[in-house]
Amino acid sequence: NGDSSGFRTAAMNQGVLGANASPHLTGEGADIHVEGMSNLELAHAAKESGLFTGVGYYENSKPVGGYGAHTHVDTKARSRM
Repeated sequence: NGDSSGFRTAAMNQGVLGANASPHLTGEGADIHVEGMSNLELAHAAKESGLFTGVGYYENSKPVGGYGAHTHVDTKARSRM
């Protein structure tokens, strides 16, 4: 259980092919896993918790920067239209 990637410097983010505006750059994002849960199950649980503004799961990610399949969560503010 735990996180595999939280805050990243710009260099670290570039090294894992992260997005230019990644919430990891501001400490608002984390890539997590929970033993015994699939990434899809974890993503559903994270979304249902209401604690995060962004949730994504990546079952087929190639290992980049030391990790592969993961669930992403973040609290980055998003504009509402």
